[in-house]
Amino acid sequence: MTYDQLTASSKLGRMRFSLVSFLACAAAFTSSWTATALGGFNVVDYLLLAAAVALVVSWVCRRRRVFISTWMLAPVFASVVVTAFSAVIAGDSSSPATDLVRVMMSTTVVAVLLTSVADTSGRPALRQVLGWWAAGVAVSSLASGGVSLGVLNFSGLLVQPTGLRLSGLSSHPNSIAFSVTMALPVVLYLASSAKSRLLALCWVAAFGVSIWGLVLADSRSGLLVAIPSVAVALVLSLVQSRLRLLAAPILVVAGVLAAAVVPDAVSETRLIQGSAQSDAGRVVYNDDALRTFAESPIFGGGFAAQSGVAVPLMVLSAGGFVLAIGYYLFVMYPLPAMWRSRRDRMAQTGILSVMVFLAFGLLNPVFAERATFWPALVAFTWVTFATAPRRVEPFSERALLTGGNTLPRTLRASPARTSRSVTL
Repeated sequence: MTYDQLTASSKLGRMRFSLVSFLACAAAFTSSWTATALGGFNVVDYLLLAAAVALVVSWVCRRRRVFISTWMLAPVFASVVVTAFSAVIAGDSSSPATDLVRVMMSTTVVAVLLTSVADTSGRPALRQVLGWWAAGVAVSSLASGGVSLGVLNFSGLLVQPTGLRLSGLSSHPNSIAFSVTMALPVVLYLASSAKSRLLALCWVAAFGVSIWGLVLADSRSGLLVAIPSVAVALVLSLVQSRLRLLAAPILVVAGVLAAAVVPDAVSETRLIQGSAQSDAGRVVYNDDALRTFAESPIFGGGFAAQSGVAVPLMVLSAGGFVLAIGYYLFVMYPLPAMWRSRRDRMAQTGILSVMVFLAFGLLNPVFAERATFWPALVAFTWVTFATAPRRVEPFSERALLTGGNTLPRTLRASPARTSRSVTL
């Protein structure tokens, strides 16, 4: 290879790295916009597909490694097994393509993409992806605010339920409430660890906008989960900030103010007033889910039969124990690594993100929301991969085909090595 060819190849490699990172940020930014769909799929699905294609091209050109571990594939593998059982044994003729794509895009593709970004660019790129993810939730909340003020109108553009409860750029008020509830601890982390006062003020503004979107969504689940999660995130931020010596009096004052303000603030919401129609519907859906699971506890009734207003019931009704094991293996796998690094604020945010998802999932069907796993996976790769960006060099044939002992020493503890992964 001539010098000119080598230089052109190097420039092309850097372009691909930039393209993958850009697509990862764009996918994270739009992941909570579940009402922005084309051809039956969300915009984020197309961005994730484009990122995956760019990732494969970079791998083929030997400029980027792709890590595929067993735990990343568990939800997709379980979904395929359940689908095959429903089609062959149960005779279900419905097409599960959309559900399979949703599961794959929200779990496996995000995990593979983030590990590759971490391997190539280190922690700065991960923090950038997380920031765009949180900014996307804030933009969706701002859209709700625009609708409430009469500035925006999405009628005919987005498919959303009509009524007093607003959905932002999401398909349902509970959907935006879920993404906001997930994002609030992340925004507090980004605000408390910002490198400049201006950036910190921007994240404080994003926090206020997100709270506004949560209030306009009027989701009981959102309020029930958001209030304690924000309290925990505030405590963690104070304890590890310059104000840690004043943390106790600040928390006491904040607790008194919350006790005085929060009851009045939520007095007009569905959390206090309730919703008989919603409660009755939940009972019916949950009964259907339990009935479907009882009829086929191993493989469930297939995605066409999934029911329930809770993630565990949806998973069990759709795929029985097979899907439950595959799905929750993916959900819980990052926790041990993050717990070992629990003094790290990013790891704390990731752990809190998983807890928020599990709690919200007991109250609403957020089974394969596209925005679900970004914070936890970013935190997992943050504590697992190297701190500084690593210079990427061309791979040898042996490294590409076997994986071998080709990982640098700083990455030997990566998920690709500790979970008997396949290094492509």
